[in-house]
Amino acid sequence: MKDFLRKKLPPYMVPSEYVAIEKLPITANGKVDRAVLKELRPIIVHDPKTILQPRDEMEAGLKQIWERLLKISPLSITDNFFELGGHSFLAARLFSEIEKKLGKKIPLSMLIQNPTIESLANCIREQEVKHEWPGVVTIHAEGKRPPLFVAHGLGGSLLIFRALAEKLGPDQPIYGLQLASGMVDHKDRLSVPELASIYIKQMKAINPSGPYHIAGHSLGGLIAFEVASQLSAAGEELGQLALFDCDLHSPSSAISGPARSLLESIRVVFRRSASMVQRASEAKRSELIQRKIFYEKLKLKISLLKYFPAAGRLFPNLFGEEVYVALSTQQYHPQPYPGDAVVFLAADQPRANRKFGTGWSQVVLGNFELLKIPGTHQTIFTPPYVDLLAEELMRRLQLFDEVRVQRNNPALTGF
Repeated sequence: MKDFLRKKLPPYMVPSEYVAIEKLPITANGKVDRAVLKELRPIIVHDPKTILQPRDEMEAGLKQIWERLLKISPLSITDNFFELGGHSFLAARLFSEIEKKLGKKIPLSMLIQNPTIESLANCIREQEVKHEWPGVVTIHAEGKRPPLFVAHGLGGSLLIFRALAEKLGPDQPIYGLQLASGMVDHKDRLSVPELASIYIKQMKAINPSGPYHIAGHSLGGLIAFEVASQLSAAGEELGQLALFDCDLHSPSSAISGPARSLLESIRVVFRRSASMVQRASEAKRSELIQRKIFYEKLKLKISLLKYFPAAGRLFPNLFGEEVYVALSTQQYHPQPYPGDAVVFLAADQPRANRKFGTGWSQVVLGNFELLKIPGTHQTIFTPPYVDLLAEELMRRLQLFDEVRVQRNNPALTGF
């Protein structure tokens, strides 16, 4: 079935899960009961001869975690996490359990190039030997176009860009920016300019000279902006700077928001979580609750470290590197950028600030665009919303290519 659909549909439209049913569930009004459909789980049927069993303790441990979280059994160590219905938030839970089992930090981006138990186990073994991981991760390496480097947001991961990378097509190289192992070792001393400088060194190892396309989501947009600024100051050729649902002042508001004290932060966590429980549909309630609580707990940690900096020394294992990165953005003051930029706003995201995103016009000296994309802060990267996001981004990347060709070949323009 999947092979057949791959021949008829673009990759982003090929379903990751398939469920066989005798007939569609119908409501009392005679309509398709979509709530029941959403509750159905895919049935994975393996030929016993094709199931590759774990060969060591590492693979056996990973298989046990995968089967419990995906609620699918038995699995082969060659099954693809994403084709089994895995998504970015479930991947975060997966790696949280793996880290507890191993007793060490491993980057979630490892799953991008290693989506099977077999390949992930091999990668973890290699990382245990090297004790390091890069700050620039390959999402899609093939293609002749100038590469796109993209930074993820607070508490997120590079997995969120998988669908976007597929939609941009096979000729567009795309790399993700994440905290490298060396950055984590001194997370309490991180700054946005320092992060950008480290990223640029690793970017140049992949692509020694421009042009570079730069993008960032949410808090990652500030890091992307600083990367573009430093590259521009160094005389490198810049392509498109794209900021995904990112406000110039979002780090401050996202950290403190209505919370004027730590106690207020705690109150906000429980209030928002309770409200979210009431609004969530039955089919998605568990996932939405866990996702919301995850982000609220993250904000609570940020507030705790903000009001009581000594907590970082007293409880070093409580605060992840993303907490320190978020705090560092409060001290970041972007300088005027001579190039162009586009801000993609999530049109369906509730906003307290009606001028969200417009602050970038104060520091972007070139052409500045503000474009709304259907979806929320997270769903703009998922079908069907990612289709329009990729279309608009690709249109700008192609326009840059065309202008660059004309600039480098004046004869083509008739001059």
